[in-house]
Amino acid sequence: MELRFNSLIDRAALGFLKSKKLLPGFSHYDVWLYEHAVAFTVAKMMDKDMLADVQTALTDAMQNGTTFADFKKRLKPYLMARGWWGESVMLDPVDGVPKVVQLGSTRRLRTIFHTNLQTSYAAGQWARVQNRKAALPYLKYIPSAATHKRDAHKTYYNLILPVEHELWNTIFPPNGYGCLCGVRQLTKTQALRERGEDIAKDPDGFTDAQKEAHKQGRLEDSPNIETIEFTNPRTGQTVRIPADITPSFAHNHGDRVGALQQLFGKRHGQDALNKMIAEREAYLDAKLRPVGVGITSFAGLKADKSEVARLLEDKAQKKHTLHEAEAAALWQQAYGVKLERYDLDNANPPDFLVATDSARETWPTLDFMFTADADNEYKLERFNRFFAHDEAAWLKTQSNIQKHLKKADIVPLDLRLLNALNRAKVIAYVVSLPEEQRNQITLIFGDKK
Repeated sequence: MELRFNSLIDRAALGFLKSKKLLPGFSHYDVWLYEHAVAFTVAKMMDKDMLADVQTALTDAMQNGTTFADFKKRLKPYLMARGWWGESVMLDPVDGVPKVVQLGSTRRLRTIFHTNLQTSYAAGQWARVQNRKAALPYLKYIPSAATHKRDAHKTYYNLILPVEHELWNTIFPPNGYGCLCGVRQLTKTQALRERGEDIAKDPDGFTDAQKEAHKQGRLEDSPNIETIEFTNPRTGQTVRIPADITPSFAHNHGDRVGALQQLFGKRHGQDALNKMIAEREAYLDAKLRPVGVGITSFAGLKADKSEVARLLEDKAQKKHTLHEAEAAALWQQAYGVKLERYDLDNANPPDFLVATDSARETWPTLDFMFTADADNEYKLERFNRFFAHDEAAWLKTQSNIQKHLKKADIVPLDLRLLNALNRAKVIAYVVSLPEEQRNQITLIFGDKK
């Protein structure tokens, strides 16, 4: 099957391929697993200038939508003129033994072309997955588009797992040379709907636990993946990887942070790596925390359903949203307080009271902003579009923040589902406010799942 890559330029994929550092290697085992996320290599191509020219040909192909035939037409004469074609004898730098090796060939060019473009597009997709995971928290493994599907990867077909599941560190496709498997990013609602459709099509392909979980509105995928120990014959490094994935593909092609951490740990040891990660997280946390503004996260917390129901109920019969009640239930856990629906006489009432030992009339008031339903993709897209590029809408949002600050003592701004542009706008605006108003605001970060 001849791959036809999209004529539209994937900027993230192109940037990934362009930014790879040249790393010559005699064997494809010399540049290993996660190293491919940061290094460009072609086995047996030891000349860096030649390696750079091949990388340029690939980036040009991606940028121009070049077919393999045109790529081959460009590179084959060049490689032949440089003597990098057909069989040859080369000295193996590891053991110093001369060996008969295969240099350039049509088959190798095809592998170089398809593998580099596929893994670059996978890296671009992974970057988008990370950017959208708050709104689209699940990934579904999509069956291969190949005419003749390999049995080895069928284990993963229609598997649905959270974006943050560790298995994506090793099975994010492609998972072998010529692998045409894929992933699709989904909301929880979409994931449950597609799971129902897949069960209807192939009931024997799912366990009783998965079927029962779907009936209850849950996803219960706990894959039992057979793993093996594989030892790199060049370095002696032993890793545990899924048994049905080509060893050199058993890593996430786009996870550059993870790749750099692996490289750092390999060189400096696990203790040094743990220290580096702790220092990095502390630095990023300090950079993220705006001066004079409260910040919190609901990570690891799960809203108590009975509390959500209580906080949703309003004796005054005012209309409230479920996601606002869920945010209130999580706030109680995060701060160890009890919230009550505001029930005092007020022309412009806030949503909640924070219970204290004093008289109810003196309790602090609290009013959320930007809570939204993570499973409603359509509303979420409109929610983010509201003030992303519309100056009038942005001015209205600022005015709305001011109204909340006037009617409540505490104004949590839920940034978990805002896109990057809107989040940056809100933070910049909050930082610009007078200290008294900044002290009223708490920014809620993290993923909403």
